[in-house]
Amino acid sequence: MEKVLLISNMQEKKEGRGEDSDPILFANNDLIFLGVFDGMGGAGGAECVSDFSHDGIHMTKAYVGSRIVKEAIEKSIQKNPGILFSTNLDSILTNIIMERYAKEKEKYPPKSKGGLRSALIKEYPTTLAISCITRTTDHYSLDSFWAGDSRNYIWNQNGLFQISVDDLKGNLDPMQNLHEDAPMSNCIQADGTFKINHKNILVSNKDKFIVISATDGCFGYYPSPMDFEKALLDSLNNASSIEEFEKNLTTAFAFVTADDFSFSIAAVGFKNFNELKSCLGSPTKLVKEYFNKRRYFEQEVRKTEEKIAKLRDGVDSYLISLWPEYKRNYLKYMDSDEER
Repeated sequence: MEKVLLISNMQEKKEGRGEDSDPILFANNDLIFLGVFDGMGGAGGAECVSDFSHDGIHMTKAYVGSRIVKEAIEKSIQKNPGILFSTNLDSILTNIIMERYAKEKEKYPPKSKGGLRSALIKEYPTTLAISCITRTTDHYSLDSFWAGDSRNYIWNQNGLFQISVDDLKGNLDPMQNLHEDAPMSNCIQADGTFKINHKNILVSNKDKFIVISATDGCFGYYPSPMDFEKALLDSLNNASSIEEFEKNLTTAFAFVTADDFSFSIAAVGFKNFNELKSCLGSPTKLVKEYFNKRRYFEQEVRKTEEKIAKLRDGVDSYLISLWPEYKRNYLKYMDSDEER
């Protein structure tokens, strides 16, 4: 694989309790492998005993779930990178995860709970988004794997493209889900069936592009996918190095999110960061139009808000000036008898 620029990060909303694991980012001459994992706090909020307990503090099953799945996949790849060239990698990943879950439950048997158990409660639930890039003589093969609502993207001169489909009830599109927040229909879990979805995309080996795997804390708090793309653009254009790009992204996501977040990014085909910035730093026509129009509406909103504020100040000033005269009559029965 020719020169690749790599960055990744994870940031917790509450230090030491974040349910995103550290991301995976692995590259050699033959392939690039990215992965993110987001433990599902609502479904896996129960605390448990695990190897991730520290200082006598038990972590949630969501916290443990994202980490044991990440750990299992990462160790399997390190032991046998050749599995990433398999045509049935989704099945291989499924088996790796199921074997790791079995070991966890054998070492730390779940406590039996009597009565009915809510279908919403899951054992070690986590999302998964993985991107695997390999190269042949005439193209790159990009494999996108996912379960849940973490996402994979490809970003090139033509714009940003989502290459995974959120596993949500109701088949909402990405914009609808930002505003309706539909429940998840599929996730990685230890006590039920799950599916690792797969999409393969072929890219010319002459193309230059970025691949992104990200949890919903990165993109899920923007008002639209266009705003997420703009955050990527601004973070890139305000950076002078790949390290600054990573810092800018972390700052941008932390500013808007109310969640943990993690991302893993590989830029492929660029000689250096300056070429990356030159190739991808300009917005597409639609994104440019959107933000020009949005700036116009925001300016008009500010003008209107300023006018409303002045009118309210005028009402308050008039009230204050009127009060002394009104008060003389309003309180006359509170004066002494001689003054009535």
